[in-house]
Amino acid sequence: SASANASGPLDNLDFVVAVDVPTMSRGELSFTNLRLGADGNYADGALMTNASLDAETSNGPLDLTTDIRLDGSNWQVNDLVGHWGDLVADASLRGSGGDVSQIRGDADIKGSLPDGLPAKSINASANINGQTLSLDATLETVSFGPTRAEALVIRATGQPDNADILI
Repeated sequence: SASANASGPLDNLDFVVAVDVPTMSRGELSFTNLRLGADGNYADGALMTNASLDAETSNGPLDLTTDIRLDGSNWQVNDLVGHWGDLVADASLRGSGGDVSQIRGDADIKGSLPDGLPAKSINASANINGQTLSLDATLETVSFGPTRAEALVIRATGQPDNADILI
């Protein structure tokens, strides 16, 4: 089911949107009581919203919240915080259109991964500042088809479209 409410004049429109999905699954992952919500404002050509995603899953509760702003081609994803079981993610990013040289921000993810994914856990940090990228990630107990490893370490530095990658 879905619901949406809007109020105010078109040049200063407040809105609340909610989408509820009772059950969804893909492979070994299943989601119940999935709820996607957004409340915000559209004014002076800019969209500002608080967005959330919540669900019960076969791997524990899933919840994600973030603030999103779109102003012309400029965009921001601020204070993204997510939890899935004991997996924790946080990020803040901003940019202009799809121009990688304009992206700024950082992201971190750490914890046990849900069943059905090719690794048991992850510990990763990334930072991008225009043409400078830094990524440090460790995946533990990795399984890709016939390939198995106790750990997979990935490090990337340099320009996003020409980074030096070490695995």
